[in-house]
Amino acid sequence: MKLRERATIIGDYSRASWLRMRGAEIASKVRIGRCCELGDARVVMIGARSVLEAGVILKVADPAARLRLDAHVFVGRGTIFDLVGELTIGHGTMIAPCCFFTDHNHGTRLGEPMWQQACEREDIRIGSDVWIGARAVILPGVHIGDGAVVGAGAVVTDDVEPMTIVGGVP
Repeated sequence: MKLRERATIIGDYSRASWLRMRGAEIASKVRIGRCCELGDARVVMIGARSVLEAGVILKVADPAARLRLDAHVFVGRGTIFDLVGELTIGHGTMIAPCCFFTDHNHGTRLGEPMWQQACEREDIRIGSDVWIGARAVILPGVHIGDGAVVGAGAVVTDDVEPMTIVGGVP
């Protein structure tokens, strides 16, 4: 292993340790890449040997929000989690770069200005051994079953059954 690679790994482990000190529940051998933004670390739980590549953003709009990643989860660079509720990701799931997860949406009642409407939230659950392709968007209330594959660029608005491959706007 080259010196530069070794330094990167040591930096990743150091960032995980720093988040532990800020209140995150982080298991052993978790790697957190450079330039990750994790506002309130107390809402984060990350299982052993998980990896967050550089530039992953956890935007928390509510202190009651929770992000739970089981062991061996991989999150690609530039992925954004925008949460007010709960998002759970099962063991061994792989998330490609630049995906977007949001568990809330603005209300859309007629006759009332958008900016005055409250957000409506629905938790997201991603099963184990799931593969989510690059730039996929996962919307509120979606449950993705174990072993499912979400194609690159998909906008997921409904549940995905276990062991299913989806693309487009499923």
